[in-house]
Amino acid sequence: MTAKLEVTEEDLNSFHDAAVSLAREGGEVVRKAISDRHKRVEAKSSQVDLVTETDRAVEKLLFEGLRWDKRRSEFPLQSIGSFYT
Repeated sequence: MTAKLEVTEEDLNSFHDAAVSLAREGGEVVRKAISDRHKRVEAKSSQVDLVTETDRAVEKLLFEGLRWDKRRSEFPLQSIGSFYT
């Protein structure tokens, strides 16, 4: 059984602010990558399931940014967490 996570309004505001900040940072990563003419693209699960190095960089930025403190590490991010840990 999983312990219940108590989340206050202050916590929610903190999570919101972190998410907005990370979204902006991710947008900047994408914006910079658009001008890069040489992009590395890989297939994930099939030849039509493509992922770029920019996709991976933004995903890693978001995951690591949301895990920076103990409260956020308790959020249910395990599904993508094993990719970076």
